[in-house]
Amino acid sequence: MISALWISACSSTKPVGVDATTSPTTGVSNGTPLTTAQAVRLSRAFFNNYDAGGAEVLVVVPLGKAGGVRLEGTVNWKTHSGQGEIVTEASDGSAPQRQPVWWFSPNDLVNGAIVTTQVGLTQAMAATGRTGVKYLARPIADKSALDTTVRFLDKLASDRAENPVLLRQGDVGFLGAQTIGTTLTDHIRFGSRSTQYWIGVSDANLKQVSAQLSGLAKPTVFTIKALGARTITAPLAAEVVDARQIPDIYRRLLQQKQ
Repeated sequence: MISALWISACSSTKPVGVDATTSPTTGVSNGTPLTTAQAVRLSRAFFNNYDAGGAEVLVVVPLGKAGGVRLEGTVNWKTHSGQGEIVTEASDGSAPQRQPVWWFSPNDLVNGAIVTTQVGLTQAMAATGRTGVKYLARPIADKSALDTTVRFLDKLASDRAENPVLLRQGDVGFLGAQTIGTTLTDHIRFGSRSTQYWIGVSDANLKQVSAQLSGLAKPTVFTIKALGARTITAPLAAEVVDARQIPDIYRRLLQQKQ
């Protein structure tokens, strides 16, 4: 699972939130070989996420001088779903914009879906006689920055632990001990210096991940703020319209947005 995650990360995207105490490490050595204890902690990190069921997460995507975008949300790894807000920081210091978002089965390109708002949607649907529509559901896309982000987030859990012996034989390196908040972590490079994990020394829980996602210029940083069972509350069916059912309206709304 960890190997597959590294491969998907390196297939290239735009970045997402960074914990104040850490930042992606660049220009560092390959690190030192993992100890047996470090390999065991790495082997259990993704399983611990799955075993816990879900988490509160922060994903920050740096977008240079134009401001920044972050995803503040909740993920349920057992149902492969999540919800949260896309928060866009303004470069002029004005209040950030917040957009609700839900995702379902993000690694299923056929049945997966993103549900969010779309400017002009409510009015366009009302003009067809359907009132009360607030959200648009669209299929998971292969090259969307948002979709790539939630697909990667969904892969941060596995229903089985890795083999620590095999992990030590792979392209991994210990980059040093680092504190996130008040937690001492192993900072581990896996496969590439652009893919890094921060794993709690005391609990083997994944605290943070930095990865170069497809299509993004800088590393995306995923911070796992709290583990535990989570319930995802989807919007009411009557409030959602499937983009595939309104292709002409959807196309027009996208053109207006541009």
